Amino acid sequence: MGKKRVWKVGCALFLILLICTMLSVEIQKMMMIEVNVTHGKDIAEEERSFPSSALNEKDGTFYCAVKRKGDFREEYVVEKRNVSIIREEEDQIVIAGDIFFEDDGKKPLVIYHATHTLEEGDVVSISE
Repeated sequence: MGKKRVWKVGCALFLILLICTMLSVEIQKMMMIEVNVTHGKDIAEEERSFPSSALNEKDGTFYCAVKRKGDFREEYVVEKRNVSIIREEEDQIVIAGDIFFEDDGKKPLVIYHATHTLEEGDVVSISE
């Protein structure tokens, strides 16, 4: 009788820990900052256009979502990028585009809207 009871208690504890882990992962997903991103538009050679909301008003930089290897999966981390603004048009900003590519030649994901204030190093979730 004692072994059976110990087995049942052990299984119940295992299920409780499993449920708590699943809840923790879901809570972590809900707490992530959601962002909208864009690659920008090619205007002319060496020029790219982005929404003016992408520009960080404090220091004239852009926040980009960069894919990094996390503890359990790949995640997007916020990184600041210095930009050279060529001109501003209505709700768009035109920058020098040649200095703005990733090391592997890909266009970066520029964040133009976030649900909360961003800081460099924040882990974000990209809205579809």
